[in-house]
Amino acid sequence: MFIDFQWELYLLTNIIMNMFKKIKLSLLSACLIICLLSQMVMAENIVLSSKITSLGTPPAGWKFFAKSLKVSPDSNHLAYVIKKDDQYAIKLDDKTGPLFDAIGKNSHIFSPDSKHLAYTGKIKKKWYKILDHEKGQGFEAVSTPKFSPDSSIFACIGQNKKKQQVVVNTRKEKAYDGIVQKLNSPVFSPDSKHLAYAAMQDKKLTVILDKKQGPFYKMVGPPAFSPDSSSLVYCAQKDDSWFMLTKEGTGPLYENIGMYAFSLDSRRLVYTAQKNKMWYMVENRSKGPAFEQVYIPVFSPDSKHLAYLGTNKKKSVMVIDGKKEKTFDEIGFFQFSPDSTQYAYSAKNGKKCFMVINGKPGPSYKAVTIPFFSPDSKHIAYTVLKDNKWHIIKNDQTGQGYDIITPPFFSPDSKRLAYMAKAKDKWTIVVNGKPGRFYDGVAIPVFSPDSKHIAYLAKKQNIWFVVVDTVEEKTWLKGGVKGARLLFDSPALLHTLGMRGPGLEFIRLEIKISSFGS
Repeated sequence: MFIDFQWELYLLTNIIMNMFKKIKLSLLSACLIICLLSQMVMAENIVLSSKITSLGTPPAGWKFFAKSLKVSPDSNHLAYVIKKDDQYAIKLDDKTGPLFDAIGKNSHIFSPDSKHLAYTGKIKKKWYKILDHEKGQGFEAVSTPKFSPDSSIFACIGQNKKKQQVVVNTRKEKAYDGIVQKLNSPVFSPDSKHLAYAAMQDKKLTVILDKKQGPFYKMVGPPAFSPDSSSLVYCAQKDDSWFMLTKEGTGPLYENIGMYAFSLDSRRLVYTAQKNKMWYMVENRSKGPAFEQVYIPVFSPDSKHLAYLGTNKKKSVMVIDGKKEKTFDEIGFFQFSPDSTQYAYSAKNGKKCFMVINGKPGPSYKAVTIPFFSPDSKHIAYTVLKDNKWHIIKNDQTGQGYDIITPPFFSPDSKRLAYMAKAKDKWTIVVNGKPGRFYDGVAIPVFSPDSKHIAYLAKKQNIWFVVVDTVEEKTWLKGGVKGARLLFDSPALLHTLGMRGPGLEFIRLEIKISSFGS
């Protein structure tokens, strides 16, 4: 049930009125105190009410492995390993799974839709893949399972008699000498309709796509799907040369091939390649400028622009759409704006650090960090170190200095900018340059979908609680759950996972935001 703060305020008001009648103070004094009390309980005219759902406790007499705690993507469920005597189990919320002689280390994973849990368990000499506490096929060894993006397919690698094979749900695919997990195998396409993996047979490697085996090579790179799932690409080595394999065929020969990436619209493919000991960015068989090293390619959201970093003689330069920009000693974080019309990156010359926006270096600072654009692309914010204090720069305006500042983030409507900040030994949430209350700690701030509210966890005297805007919700927690987030289910409803006492109980805390009097 919900705990209604409005009802509590009503009761407290009546108590105070009775007190003032007894001691014969003026009605005006009573009204002033009631007004102050109202501001404390329902700042900004909102009232918080909560609903608590228990997710159980580690069973008495069992050892609880705190580092094994994992949270579902929707922050509604948690799972962890427990042990009693020589038996292990996974506890999912308040339900304990079957007993095993061992549980695969870090093998328990939630599906993307948070509806399923998979892991591996050992009984005697057999390892089993487990889905929702139901034991599947047994093998001499089994890999950590993987879910398809739509959560409908469950895949892992099983080994028997020194042969390995991919198992998709209950279907076993062809056995090979090895399935190369280090090459991102197996991997699902974004639409979950295709599965690819690299396999080894007689010391040669091949890539399998939807059970169809490709040619064998001396070596292959990790298979990668395009965002629209229509293309699979990978690099391969034949004799001493490397080349790319795409649906159009094989590419030019190079001494080596590094990383490759698709644009978001899937129409462009680029990769780094080495020839005559120099590295290039290659697109449509055409090489860009030569460098001693070339780093990760970044496409703009509209897929029309390409940026990457190149280095020569210990100097760094960004290449934007094939054109070199100004050279720096170091270049750090790069970002395109959401509308693809702007870009920014941090850079350093000597001891001076800059934010370069659309090719133009800004003022110098002792340190500059990651650039963040607002969703509407009209604002940019980043953190700088100036006079031994950290500041947020927003559109050339410098904010107040703090001992520590976390990366800033914009509200969905782009009108508000928030970040966590530390002054001496206290923490606060700063919104549009204005600090809130200071606490012993703050964590996981988030804006509501309509941008009207900001919620976060706060700590006061070893007690954690949720704060919405300036209102402190009254459920006291031992702490949040590592990996859990504060998530808004609607503009006026949010939830998270937490721990409370006595002892240790995991809970799901749901908070409802209401206007006072509604």
